[in-house]
Amino acid sequence: MSNGENLEIAKLILEYLKVLLSSPALFSVIAIFFICRFTEDIKALLLRVAKIKLPGGTEVITTQRSRIAEEEKKALPEKTEISVQGIPPTLTPEQKQTIEQLIRAHIATAYLWEYGT
Repeated sequence: MSNGENLEIAKLILEYLKVLLSSPALFSVIAIFFICRFTEDIKALLLRVAKIKLPGGTEVITTQRSRIAEEEKKALPEKTEISVQGIPPTLTPEQKQTIEQLIRAHIATAYLWEYGT
């Protein structure tokens, strides 16, 4: 290969690098990465949005009824009786009962926090 051919190949590679490292190409790669990486988070964010205004004055509105219908489709776990274990046997029956009530109240709060029903 002559120096002229090497120079042409180097210029061609430089032109390819200019295209690949241009702003639109880099932005596209970064956008695709974030969309793939945070798909579930983006989906959850879009589900919370009630109204979207698009260019040209177009609006997309989701009703509360459609959201409620989607949430009702989710299956709740079965409610089971929870046995409280690990209470020291040296406590009086009143103390045991108080501790069991506190633990059950915390479990109920956690259930409400997680499932919201």
